[in-house]
Parts: sequence; structure tokens; C-alpha cells
Amino acid sequence: MQAEYESLMDNNTWTLVDEPEDQQVLPGKWVYKVKYRASGQVDKLKARYVAKGYAQIEGLDFFDTYAPTCKPETFRILLATAARKDLYLAAKNWYEALTSLLLKKGFKRSCNDYCLFVRKEENGTFPYVLVWVDDIVVAGATEEAINEIKSMSNENFKMDDRGDLNWFLGMQILRLHDKITVDQTKYIETVLQEFNMSDCKAVATPGEVNLKLVKSNEGKKLVDPKLYRSLVGSLLFSGKQTRPDILNIVNQLAVTISR
Repeated sequence: MQAEYESLMDNNTWTLVDEPEDQQVLPGKWVYKVKYRASGQVDKLKARYVAKGYAQIEGLDFFDTYAPTCKPETFRILLATAARKDLYLAAKNWYEALTSLLLKKGFKRSCNDYCLFVRKEENGTFPYVLVWVDDIVVAGATEEAINEIKSMSNENFKMDDRGDLNWFLGMQILRLHDKITVDQTKYIETVLQEFNMSDCKAVATPGEVNLKLVKSNEGKKLVDPKLYRSLVGSLLFSGKQTRPDILNIVNQLAVTISR
């Protein structure tokens, strides 16, 4: 908690002002999380202090809710490019102003994904920076190229350097001789445990061919609809990242959420 507090102070996260008469003051809270290494071992215990954004009123406390996150396809293409060109990969934490910094340092933002930044160097190589909320992935032809981006970032922000990329958004990244593999074994095991499915039997296919789900007035209603929505959301995330084979049936399940 002390490290989080010092990080917030070092990065000038807030400015003390007088309380406006026409605005409410949002309360804050501590959020705790266990971070794991690619091996599944505990990496560190993370504490974050956040504002309770759900207490805001749209049109009064905020107007714009858009915050870009990189597309799963963009992340996979970046890994494929790194494997093909033998690029080095690294991961770091960042704060909101990083995007502005990258643009000032000559990076250009992709028209297809606003979270991907690229810059052409004098030697013809291209370092890449991929942003996801407060994490970034850096790919470069040399370690020097990556270190230059790290130094540039550290001059402006207090950041946590995670070294080589081996864990990102619940995905294990494994670099082999001529390829990079991505899997979500740890994430899927956690989901199975959360929904008491750790002992379930695997099947060859995720769903029946040409299966169509229709609304029925028979049967019992869900005791906890939020639990069902959480399960479908977890499956959608896995499907979009590493398991496209389950997307068809999961998308059908997602349609039933609003019924």
C-alpha cells in the first residue's frame, strides 16, 4: 500500500483543489490483487487505490466514457511479427500521459488500432509499443531499442519494468526457437475453479453442429443471473484471445443474456 501511495505521489496523480459546490466528491477504496508469474507462482501482492467511478452520474460528473484497448488480433499480429523478425519483447506499466509522450517522441498511432504505436528508425527497423489500459508491450529489433523506450518512459513516469514478456492479460507467452506460443491455461483453470467445474470432463467439440438456442418458458429461472453473465463474459474473453473454436456457441449464449 505504501508503494502504491508513493507511486501516485511521484506521478502527480492528483491536485488538491477546493470542493466545487456543484460537484460531488467521489470516495476511494483500496483494491488488492495477487499477481502471478507465467509458471503460476505468486509474483507479488498488488494494492491499488482507486476512485469509485460507479458513483458518478453521467452528464453531471462525466461525459466521455471512451477508453481504447488493443484488439486481440493486434496483440497476436505483434507476437507473430516479433517471432518472424526475431524482435525482443518486454512489458511495462504506464500511466495515462504515456500516449501523449509517444506521439511527441515520433511514434505514429495505427489507424486500425489506436493502442498500437510504431516508429521508423534511421536503420530501417520499427520499434512497436502496444498499450492496454496501464500496461504496455514493447517490441524492438535490439535490446538497445527497447531500453531506449524504457529510458524515455522512466524519465517521465515512475514505472514497473517486468522484463521479458512472458505473461500478459492472463495469457502465458512462451518464446521458442522460431515461434511464439500463447495459452490461457492458468486463466481457464481459475474460471473452472470459480464456477465449480474443475472436475468436468473435456469434450471434442464445444457445441453441437447447427445448434440454435431458442427462448423457452419451461424450466427454472436462474437463481443468480449475474453469475451466468460472469461465466459467459469469462468464456468470451478466452474465446477472443486464444480459443476461437468456442466463440460460435459462446456468442449464442451471450445473446440469451438479454432475454
